[in-house]
Amino acid sequence: YDMMRLYIREPLGHIKLADLKAIHIQKVYGEMQNNGYSPRRIRYAHSVLSSALKKAVELDILPRNVCKFVQLPKQVR
Repeated sequence: YDMMRLYIREPLGHIKLADLKAIHIQKVYGEMQNNGYSPRRIRYAHSVLSSALKKAVELDILPRNVCKFVQLPKQVR
């Protein structure tokens, strides 16, 4: 819940689900990276958002999961 509230709902909450585009999500991840968040945290936020959108697709609320078209930062080991 906190992940969605902190990293997803604030920057994307004003966009209707039907209008959500991969570029919106990509911009949020870029801002997170610029603010010093680790690739791991960004990938976790992506996982949470992608799961929610996947469920919306299963429930026939969305035609596709736009998270599939977003490029994630490389994981640092």
